Formats: sequence, structure tokens, C-alpha cells
Amino acid sequence: MDNNEYKVSYVSNPCTFSNIDFWKYMGNEPIKINSNEIPFRSSDQIGKNPKEEKTMKKNLKLVQWFIVDANEHLPEDKAILGQGISLMRDEREFLINLGIPKMLEHHNIYRTTVEYEQPIGEGIVTRKLKEANIRDLEIIINIIKEF
Repeated sequence: MDNNEYKVSYVSNPCTFSNIDFWKYMGNEPIKINSNEIPFRSSDQIGKNPKEEKTMKKNLKLVQWFIVDANEHLPEDKAILGQGISLMRDEREFLINLGIPKMLEHHNIYRTTVEYEQPIGEGIVTRKLKEANIRDLEIIINIIKEF
């Protein structure tokens, strides 16, 4: 996996939870998608002919989104890099316009100060978290309404 890969999860039921534990509870596993080739297929498009998809009109969607660093050593209040409600027509353009690299740069300033204890043999060693890459983040997109 290179630095151009995102993990994107889609949630089918509209909700307003922002707690990471909710997503873990719901069991939504992220799917790995290369950011250079991010396809968007709604549930009504699955199984259709790819040639038909190219001619399909891209609908406007109201989405709720979260960008999460789910490292177990981060405090919950610092794990969410960004969240919001936006309009989305094209997923690839939407992800580019979110400014994820800038959010990650700001987040890594804090992340590298976080210390955690790691047991080694009979002793315990204190370590600091390393900078995260884009591939370490989870992007959760909740489609609230399609127009």
C-alpha cells in the first residue's frame, strides 16, 4: 500500500454519531481504495454494466464525513482529524477538496508528542508515536440524502 491510498467506509443508515466506538460497534470495516482510481458506486448501481455507468448522471449527495486516526494510543478527543457535512457529486474531487494532507500535517504535530508504554521482556519502555501517513487514516462517509 502506498501513500496515495485511502481507507473509505460507507455507512448506509443516516446518523449523527461522531464517537469512534460507534463505528467499531457497528462493525463497518473500511475498504481500501487507491486515491487515483476512486470509483463511486451507490447501492442501486452495483451489478450494472460498467459501460452504462459512464453515461449515468452523477447525483448530488448530502454527506456527513469523518477523518479518523484510530491508533489505540491516541486520546479519543484527538483521534478525529476532521468532520463535517458537505455536498458531494464526485467522490474523488470531494476527497481532494477536503485537504486531507493539511489536516494530517497539523495532526502529526500533536501525534509525535504522544507517549505510550510498551512492555519489552520484563520491563516497560516509553515510546512516542510516529507520524501517521494518509494510508493510516480512516475516512467515513455517511450518505444522508441523494438528490
